[in-house]
Amino acid sequence: MASITKIKNKDGSTSYRVAWRVGDGKDGKRQQEYKSFASHEEARAHRRTVEKEIESRRVGGPKQQTVFGYLDGWIKEIERKAERGDISPKTAEGYANNIAIAKRSLQDQRLTRLTRSALNAAYDKMLESGKLLRDGKTGPLSKRTVHHVHSVLHNAFADAVLDRLMPENPASFAEPPKVQGKKYRRKVRDYTKDEVERQLKLAQTDKRYPPDTYLMALMLAICGPRRGELCGLAFNDSIDFEAATISIFRNVLEVKGEVVVREVPKSDASVRTISIPLALVELLKQQRKRVLETALKWGEDYSRKPLYVFPGPSGLPMHPKLITRRMDRLAIRAGIDMALVSPVHSWRHTSGSLLWAASRDIKQVQERLGHSTPQITMELYVHSAPTADEAAAEYLGTLIRKN
Repeated sequence: MASITKIKNKDGSTSYRVAWRVGDGKDGKRQQEYKSFASHEEARAHRRTVEKEIESRRVGGPKQQTVFGYLDGWIKEIERKAERGDISPKTAEGYANNIAIAKRSLQDQRLTRLTRSALNAAYDKMLESGKLLRDGKTGPLSKRTVHHVHSVLHNAFADAVLDRLMPENPASFAEPPKVQGKKYRRKVRDYTKDEVERQLKLAQTDKRYPPDTYLMALMLAICGPRRGELCGLAFNDSIDFEAATISIFRNVLEVKGEVVVREVPKSDASVRTISIPLALVELLKQQRKRVLETALKWGEDYSRKPLYVFPGPSGLPMHPKLITRRMDRLAIRAGIDMALVSPVHSWRHTSGSLLWAASRDIKQVQERLGHSTPQITMELYVHSAPTADEAAAEYLGTLIRKN
């Protein structure tokens, strides 16, 4: 790849010339480069450097990949992992969205020639006009979004290095925009006890709401499930009426506008069985009766396996957005200031805070909410801190209003 030639100079001295060719060879033309050194050791050292550089450019074989071609293939592999259940479909969708954003600001070029400067320029462009607006125009992306794009690109190019398609990861040296850490981010607030009472009373008495709205709000307050976990509860494998427990292991997601049922949990800690108060057991029995009556009216086409607690049309799982919309309207009609309020997640925060105030057992709260570590629970719910799970469930059961 590079050669060393001993040269006798006119003044009688000796030098060593390193020769090598550069260029991509697309037109069959490659330029010859030379460099001379006084000693053979210097020439050999330079030859090693040159050969290493040439080899790095050849990584990936004769058919050099472009940046866009590689990223498209990488996303397809991510989607295959989602189909196998190795990662969440929602995660795969997020990766695809971020790669689409990156491709609008990056210039397609040979993968091995991508530099940190090109990435930095792309990040600047995203901050100015990386967002597609409905009228066909473009607008600025937030620093946090651009940082997410950078993280996905870093993961993608790290795989390219492992596959010997790139000599090094250019994203490791790029400079994405700095964002505020979690300590300074705006947090979703809890509902106050008065706000909880107002919403539960409205859900129970207002005829504008379906009869399962009250149960839905209670489940969020008492059990603290995530939105998708609530949609995934089913009578035949999640609810144990005799033991007064619910098992959370199924998640319902929206992926590319479609409802997807995911049996693989978000994490090992997400799979959990928690106690519920007897009053909630009775309400669940009433809900099962309503669901079975609906199934009977619908006929054989009604999906009964599993028999969802909160079903959508024909017994299929309810779309997660419908729960958000219903809880949003409930909070607004209850006269709640919606600043820093998430219609569903504020219920989960409230459940964690109430559990902490009642038990002061951080491990119990962590396991009940399905957090992967106690640190996450501490950061979210320890504002102001022991009892068994059954006692905590009974405390939360006092939220249930008597008919």
